[in-house]
Amino acid sequence: ISINEEAFEGIVLLIAAVFVGSMLIWMMRTAKGMKGEIESRVEAVTARTDERGGGLGKQGVGLLFLTFLMVFREGIETVIFLSAVSLTTRSILSFFGGIAGLGAAVAFGVFFVKGSFRINLKRFFSITTAVLFVVVVQLLVNAFHEFSEAGVLPSGQREMAIVGPIVRNNVLFLVVMLALPLIMLFSRSRQATVEPLDGLTDAERRKAIWQMRRERRWRTTASVATSAILLLLVVYHIYSSGPKELSPAQPVTAINGEIRIPITSLKTGALYRYSYDVNGVPVRFVLIQRKARDVGSALDACVICGDQGFYQEGQDVICRNCVAAIYIPTIGTPGGCNPIPLPSTVTESEIVIQTKDLMEGRSWFSHE
Repeated sequence: ISINEEAFEGIVLLIAAVFVGSMLIWMMRTAKGMKGEIESRVEAVTARTDERGGGLGKQGVGLLFLTFLMVFREGIETVIFLSAVSLTTRSILSFFGGIAGLGAAVAFGVFFVKGSFRINLKRFFSITTAVLFVVVVQLLVNAFHEFSEAGVLPSGQREMAIVGPIVRNNVLFLVVMLALPLIMLFSRSRQATVEPLDGLTDAERRKAIWQMRRERRWRTTASVATSAILLLLVVYHIYSSGPKELSPAQPVTAINGEIRIPITSLKTGALYRYSYDVNGVPVRFVLIQRKARDVGSALDACVICGDQGFYQEGQDVICRNCVAAIYIPTIGTPGGCNPIPLPSTVTESEIVIQTKDLMEGRSWFSHE
């Protein structure tokens, strides 16, 4: 059974957006009374526990089990994440990033319990709602990109050039998600940060002032740290999101209507670019040897983004226009943003390409 991978991914992303969006609507409708209802039910459970002389009862056991599952789930996710780390640069960076995240979470929990951080729960849930809204937007943008690749939506080169980098670089959404809590820290009103000091003794007043200063100090530290992270992400995005230059195409000539390229000139997993002149128009094509005697051949263009070309980034082949990552084993097959297939024949020692096939592909590179 042949499955359109891009369409399937688009459907999954769209379903995920619907689920998150419906949860977001539900939270907006019920969040006002949720806090009070949860507190009242927990108080009722603890009150019945006290009346029974310390016995938990069914509801108390259920509450304890729910808390255990919540903590256990996060622990399992952490173990699975760290167990997947291998001795590569990216994995090691991910490992240290995970450790740093765990440390930040523990520090936040300690400061929150001790009272150094005081959070307005109403505002906190408002920020959480905004973050979930950003997640919904991200899922919809990704779904649009996948449907465009599958040909379900009639997108062109311009639309893909706008949507593609957003999908490829999630820095924008990450910056927004970090910026929202930062706004929460900076936008606290004076009434929320200054406690009434009237009617307090000198000792109580000094203690209250010390607590306010400590809270202000930790809030400032968190804001500065978050601002520094956002600045680094923006700088990284600026330097890494520029258009990539294509490697020079190696010119080739034909003999008796055939172009012959030695297999020994190809390195497994590496993308090679060639150019053949067709009536004054340089027609580019790419070759990549997936494994011994298995060579993918295609024009250096796609039906969606035109002759913008493809470049290699690590183990991925990337469209220069929409930065869509192409699965290497699919190069030479139609679909999505894949390079336009170019027929070729692999002999014992050469890859043979007919010039008539390159002539048919001239229209993709001619801008007449």
